[in-house]
Amino acid sequence: MVFVHGFFSSSAACWTNKEATTSWPTLVAGDGRFGRVSIFLGGYFTDANSEEYGVRECASQLFRAIGRADEEGTPPPIAYKNIIFVCHSLGGIVTRYLLENN
Repeated sequence: MVFVHGFFSSSAACWTNKEATTSWPTLVAGDGRFGRVSIFLGGYFTDANSEEYGVRECASQLFRAIGRADEEGTPPPIAYKNIIFVCHSLGGIVTRYLLENN
């Protein structure tokens, strides 16, 4: 399961509820109805000063990220047979672009 944040956000800010001191990824991981789910927080650069950094660049950054194994050698999200994207706002547009072009 790949969580993709929205515009002017980050994975931590988008998916964390500070009042409840938890996050959507934590809730999903702890819910037995999802079985053994692997969770990846996918992100891309977003800033008011990003100038010509558009949807294509964001999708490219996200695509590279889901294709890399982590430091411990865990297979990257792209290696899994099934991938579920959970997206917020612009994250959905970025993910759609990624899927249509890769």
